[in-house]
Amino acid sequence: PLYPNWPFLGNTSGASGAGGAYATAADYLRFVRALRAGTLVSAAMRDTLWVGRSSLPWDSTTKYGYGFERTTVGGRDAVGHGGGGGGSGMDNDLMTFVDGRYTVVVLGNFDPPGATNLGAALVRFLAAQ
Repeated sequence: PLYPNWPFLGNTSGASGAGGAYATAADYLRFVRALRAGTLVSAAMRDTLWVGRSSLPWDSTTKYGYGFERTTVGGRDAVGHGGGGGGSGMDNDLMTFVDGRYTVVVLGNFDPPGATNLGAALVRFLAAQ
């Protein structure tokens, strides 16, 4: 269902990872490129962030690390994170292959799981290429 997401936009007074920030697909891509280049954090720190540490309760093939999920799709390792939530009117998915071949960014102005599911389908397709 569609819900207005205006209550979440621009509300940075209680800054958190659960909304209140603006980002475009190009912003997400710049973020991944900066992680890869070692300009945002060192390569060693990036690699530490990208280690999967705990299996997700709803998906034993995906592990959560320090802010990133790590999974293997079609024999290829991918890392990323998604977000949104019921009633927020927004959903997103960011996944990048660890080998650097592809990065997928999907942004949606609707409740999950639309963008999440589309992102996962694109990652499965690209892993097979």
